[in-house]
Amino acid sequence: MRFVACREMAQCSSTVRAREFGPIHVWKIRVDRKEIGMRQFTWIAFVFAVTGCGPNVPPSSNTHDTIEMKQQKLGSSTTTEGAPQQTPLPQAQNPGDSGTAPNETTESSVTLQKLDAAGIERLVASHKGKVVVLDCWSTYCIPCLKEFPNLVALSKRYPEEVACISLSFDYDGIDTVEEQMPRVLEFLQRQGATFENVISSVESDQLYTKLGFASIPAVFVYDQEGKLARRFDGSTSGEFTYADIEKLVSELLKNNNEQVKQ
Repeated sequence: MRFVACREMAQCSSTVRAREFGPIHVWKIRVDRKEIGMRQFTWIAFVFAVTGCGPNVPPSSNTHDTIEMKQQKLGSSTTTEGAPQQTPLPQAQNPGDSGTAPNETTESSVTLQKLDAAGIERLVASHKGKVVVLDCWSTYCIPCLKEFPNLVALSKRYPEEVACISLSFDYDGIDTVEEQMPRVLEFLQRQGATFENVISSVESDQLYTKLGFASIPAVFVYDQEGKLARRFDGSTSGEFTYADIEKLVSELLKNNNEQVKQ
């Protein structure tokens, strides 16, 4: 029921219309303080306090509509007892919630180790029985970076028969190896290089001398016996691409399969 307080009851309209309840019809009361006693006036005051001054108008529909619109915007609903209950809003699906896809590369699966020249030779020898592709590169070598994705593709094409190794020449003796490793590892992670990755622990000039070539890019391909099948670099092979390297790898794999059959 709606309660309305009037500033001065004497200023209210002389006609009070009560709300219609069921079969009871509208009735009127004449208010004249001069013609009725104090007892009747007190009763009239009570009626004014309950029903209000003037016509009893239902609550504003605009206010009710505004409340409903706010509830709809907040995503709330009303229970049977009339108390608002928050309706959960749909959650956007996070791609990461579904887990890592089978073919997706995570950063933790890409590693980088530092080795000297002797350690690199031992690493190549440890893969005897497979064709080994040793890619010599650097983050400062633009042609190296351009061809590096082809090394990743080659490792995925022959995961059981070919061992791919990347050898970074980023350490030039000016900074420490540890200072060079974050930049090299970041590039390897972007490429998804999940094979063995090495950064030389000796200066690049010394490694050039040890491996017997002048500059990168260069790729060494070893056969299944651990013998050097061919070295691809500017001084001996001229310009080359991974199409040339893969052709040699395919030939080595084919020859080995034929020997096994015999």
